[in-house]
Amino acid sequence: MEEQRKMRKTNNLLLLLLLLFNFNSSYSQVDLDSIKIKPINKVYSISDTISLSLYNKSSEKIYMLISLEKKRGREWKLYLSDIFQKDSIFMVKNILYLNSLEKRNEYWKIKNNMYHKKNKNLYRFLFHVGTSPDRLSLVRYSTVFYVGNAPKREL
Repeated sequence: MEEQRKMRKTNNLLLLLLLLFNFNSSYSQVDLDSIKIKPINKVYSISDTISLSLYNKSSEKIYMLISLEKKRGREWKLYLSDIFQKDSIFMVKNILYLNSLEKRNEYWKIKNNMYHKKNKNLYRFLFHVGTSPDRLSLVRYSTVFYVGNAPKREL
């Protein structure tokens, strides 16, 4: 009787593992080569516009959640305060949808605020990419950029 109970537990565990494996393998994964994000500049000033160039190189549609991180001390923390103007349709933390082989440019204008001194204004974008909005498995980071207080002078 004890042996039958162990056998049933083992069979149930194997069945559960098999179901989990099939469930996970039914979703296609996004690999590093399927998305291209062009590097952004390293220094921005107030009222500059950050341009993100996104390209879906795969044959599938992809979804992308973009968020902003700020360097605090030695760690990167999710930055919930918005440093961008609201005139763009797509703002940070929205999910973007890219069709197969689609190229898209997104533009965000930096607010005309006073920012901290040099070492405290380091940001980077965090991209979560996947084949469905609830399955964003791939994580990519942008280059680190600095936001300064002085607007750029025209030459």
